Amino acid sequence: MAANFELLNCSVSTNSVLAKNVILNNFGLGLEEGTSCISYAEGNFGSARIYSSESCAPENTVQVRRLDEYLMQHKVKPFLIKLDVEGYEVKAFKPALEIFRKDPPKHIFSEYAAAHLRAAGDDPGDYLDMFYDLGYKLDWDGRNVRYGSQEYMKLLKLVGNINLHWYQRT
Repeated sequence: MAANFELLNCSVSTNSVLAKNVILNNFGLGLEEGTSCISYAEGNFGSARIYSSESCAPENTVQVRRLDEYLMQHKVKPFLIKLDVEGYEVKAFKPALEIFRKDPPKHIFSEYAAAHLRAAGDDPGDYLDMFYDLGYKLDWDGRNVRYGSQEYMKLLKLVGNINLHWYQRT
């Protein structure tokens, strides 16, 4: 986790526009505050996942916070959220749903992998529906994906990772 954060910090700090507009935090997001264990995919330490374990090496321990508590504590009203949490999206976003109902970010950019969501114990449909219920429209590779459409059904069965853009309806 520390190596990933150092790389991210280096990337942001070398770009003056990003450095002024991006807030970096070195913790995970979840349903409850606490600590968890994180594992890295062989050969791809950018593909890390939280898992339950009785024993966890100190370098694999990650602090977990709730998104709603973070936003309230820091009085942050994000315009854009970029999230890539390897299937932990529902657990990361769910605590902040009430805040997003009142003051939604205009754009949410998220990696999506149905298999990763299932591996984390979540239904891909619940993830998609969470944003539709908040009034977002979905853009997938330049296509507007309507709730229940053929494209929506493809997303539920999709194999692999893709990027999704959620835009607040105006």
